[in-house]
Amino acid sequence: MGLDITHYKAILKLPEEISININNQIRSDYGIETSKSFSSFNVPFDYFKKYIQKIKINSTETLEGFYFQEVGYQRKGMNNKFWKKFCSSETYDYALLEDFHFAYESLKRNEAESKSEFMKRKQYFKENFIDNFEIGKSFLSVSY
Repeated sequence: MGLDITHYKAILKLPEEISININNQIRSDYGIETSKSFSSFNVPFDYFKKYIQKIKINSTETLEGFYFQEVGYQRKGMNNKFWKKFCSSETYDYALLEDFHFAYESLKRNEAESKSEFMKRKQYFKENFIDNFEIGKSFLSVSY
């Protein structure tokens, strides 16, 4: 297992062909965050107020929550500053633009990576995390 950084965005509806496991702790391309499960964020639940809705969890339970989808992904390649900020607490989900900028500034070149490969990866991160950030919708999720 290694470091995974994912940019998710809150959405109002899942595509019809998508089914997800609501109780699954491992996120994938699409997911649901509920008021009951919302504990690892650096913002309050109502930060996502434009997307919060009643979601039917099973035949007997309906909770407030929001759907989300993956819009960017980065595997490894971060410096120690990143680890100290994002990987040393019980917070794993970061929703502020300053967090995205901090992550971008924490990119580092891997030993096996050429300078041009690193620049491509840095450009990808900028386009898919920084340039694609939306207040009240985006969050950066860290898993390791």
